[in-house]
Amino acid sequence: MISVEAYLQVRKPAALTDPRYSLFLAQAQEALGKELGLHLNRAISLLILHWMAMDDRDTAGNAVPGMIQEEREGQLGRKYLQDFTLSGKQSDLCQTRYGMELISLKKSAVFCPRTLTMEGL
Repeated sequence: MISVEAYLQVRKPAALTDPRYSLFLAQAQEALGKELGLHLNRAISLLILHWMAMDDRDTAGNAVPGMIQEEREGQLGRKYLQDFTLSGKQSDLCQTRYGMELISLKKSAVFCPRTLTMEGL
């Protein structure tokens, strides 16, 4: 299994030296548990990157409205898609590309009950 650090090294190396990294790592491991099996480290890295992006956005005071749904050139214009189909605490995942990737990963993950331990039941 590829390590969290290896995923981050490829996606955003600066995340590894970020002072928030160790705290976000512990929180992501706790939040995701063992639910994604072989994809767990990728999911953890995506969640860390998502939280960092959201945190940076909040610090800079910039809003991340969502994915671009429509653009125009004449008279300028842009329309954003905000997907709030996720409930409660996961709806913020739609606000970064890392969060959207995590949603996609969760939807495509294959559940295999043989990989669960008694602890995970």
